[in-house]
Amino acid sequence: MMENNEQHGEIVPYATLFNEGPDAIIIADQAGGIKHVNMRAVEVLGYKPDELVGMTIHDIVVFSRENQLQEVLNKLNEIRFYLCDSYCTRKNGQQFVADIVVTRITFESNSHLYFFIRDATQRREMEEKVRNMNKVRSLHMLTGSVAHDFNNMLTSIVGHMELAMNTISARSRASEDLATALQDAKRMSELSRRMLEYSGKGLIEKTNIDFGTILSNVSDKMMPRVPSHVIMNVAVSSDPIPVNGENDLLESAVRNILLNALEAVDKTGGSVSASCTIENIDADTLVSTFTNSALPPGEYACLSITDTGYGMDSIILGKIFEPFFSTKGSGRGLGLTETQGIVLAHGGTITVSTQPGNGSTIKIFLPISRKTAGKRASIAVQKQGQKTKRTILIVDDDPSVRRYSGRIMEKLGFSTLTAEDGESGINQFRLHADEIDLVIVDMFMPRLNGDEVIRAIRKIRSNAKVMIISGYTETIFMDRFKENQPDGFLYKPFVTGDFVDKITQILDLEITSR
Repeated sequence: MMENNEQHGEIVPYATLFNEGPDAIIIADQAGGIKHVNMRAVEVLGYKPDELVGMTIHDIVVFSRENQLQEVLNKLNEIRFYLCDSYCTRKNGQQFVADIVVTRITFESNSHLYFFIRDATQRREMEEKVRNMNKVRSLHMLTGSVAHDFNNMLTSIVGHMELAMNTISARSRASEDLATALQDAKRMSELSRRMLEYSGKGLIEKTNIDFGTILSNVSDKMMPRVPSHVIMNVAVSSDPIPVNGENDLLESAVRNILLNALEAVDKTGGSVSASCTIENIDADTLVSTFTNSALPPGEYACLSITDTGYGMDSIILGKIFEPFFSTKGSGRGLGLTETQGIVLAHGGTITVSTQPGNGSTIKIFLPISRKTAGKRASIAVQKQGQKTKRTILIVDDDPSVRRYSGRIMEKLGFSTLTAEDGESGINQFRLHADEIDLVIVDMFMPRLNGDEVIRAIRKIRSNAKVMIISGYTETIFMDRFKENQPDGFLYKPFVTGDFVDKITQILDLEITSR
């Protein structure tokens, strides 16, 4: 067949395509005996051409059923191409997953089977990785949503308990009972905070900090606990590596990865190397990350931690960021999960390089901060006249939060208007625009969200004062306000004292008693 191709110049391009195409091609007779192969088949399977000729397709393709080849032949009587996925075997015995297309071609009265084989290992691994990422991302979204609802309920629970405690004697048994319940509610609030951290929507007070200093501080604290048969090397750039983040959370993320690396070499001995530098990462690297492949290529602060332990296979690698997954026994498995949430909340990403027998390298990439250190500029509060009566508009879809907020306004001697969603809030403001001193708006509501409410209200009155309250942290959505920044933000659940302090700060009031 190939000799005939060489005799006819016009067929030579087809011979070139056959030999240099991207897929392994095997030509077999109706019984499966291999007659011809292309060079790609030689490369993929590891055999020499004369070794393959004379073998059968059963030596290469792992059919799931004994008579599957006959089933393929029967199908080719009805259709031109038969598509399947199966495993193929290389000369060294290694099997790989393959996409296979089979067709029957008749040439000079001879009918042959053509097997087009493509190694699908990388594609399958990428598909599995995408599935795992989508699963984890969905879990992040669910966790954040549940925590947000928890925070709404806890705002009402904590607030109403504080209101009740103010109506009874501090020495009464009922006051002790309420104080105990209040402490438990605050513990629930801490659990909710951790859930939001995992979801990447946690409460983060960001400042300009040096990522290298974080690594140095964490490693210094951990060094005394490093076993004598383990070597830990830490290298930090002498130049600052500025990132915008919360020191304690980033220390926790670094500590979790260092602990995992030390545990990987604890039994057998070895080394752990940690470094912090500035790196350029490209689009290909971002595709292989575990959190945020939507980041733009460019310069990032890079924390790299490498251990010489056993490493991980693809199955374990696909699970390491799942909650409660651990190879070290029960009661563990949240360290890397929390780390992923912390990195996500800081706008960063994680990569993992590992192979069984060759250790692991985990890298955290965070955006470089171009800002100088310092707190966010406070919003100037304009002094008001000697007005004694204040009117507050409360816009929140949770009736319990509206009731609690209204009670606090009542105790402060303020008049209160309420609305159950964004559109109702805008309508209320339109009717009472000259009377309202402050609008307290929940960020996420049916119909219209807080940022949309602010824009509409300030179109009616440009100097309207607005405070946002939310079960999510402000870092998640503050960029949505643009030129219409709120005059204040309060994270749910909050205690009554913080609520009153924020209101009086925005209104520039002095409250002598509460």
